Amino acid sequence: MLKILSRWLDMIEDIFVIIACFILFVFTAGIVTEVIFRVFFGRSFQFTIEYTEYSLIFIPLLGAAWLLRKNGHITIDLVGDLLPAKIIKILDKIIILVAMIIALLLTWYGTIVSLEYFDMNMRANTVLQTQLFYIISIIPISFFVIFLELIRKLYQSFKKTTNEE
Repeated sequence: MLKILSRWLDMIEDIFVIIACFILFVFTAGIVTEVIFRVFFGRSFQFTIEYTEYSLIFIPLLGAAWLLRKNGHITIDLVGDLLPAKIIKILDKIIILVAMIIALLLTWYGTIVSLEYFDMNMRANTVLQTQLFYIISIIPISFFVIFLELIRKLYQSFKKTTNEE
């Protein structure tokens, strides 16, 4: 059962990264097109800058859980090099638990804010007046996936500690 859930989580994270890469490609091409049209034709697309700004929210949030799975986040080894291995293992578990609490809080609060924005039909104060629900809803979705990845990390941490004893 755990292997099936783990495969599903891997698949979701992989899909999120593919979406993030697609967004990055589309908006990079959009900015290049915007510059070409401004320079050569004196015309501009209203949506390019606004949606590019939104993509800067989506890209890191969609890739965060995948990066966590690959151990790609920045770590500071300075303290770890000075402490005994047992204390490092305990600190790793504490850090994961704190990160889980933060991810769960951001999921909960992000869900509340997203639903409020949806109910109130809140829109961005821009020319396109994009509904903010579509922008904010990525926060609880991404942090829930990050929370699930942290659960897996904690499980692996305990499993590794048990196997070493």
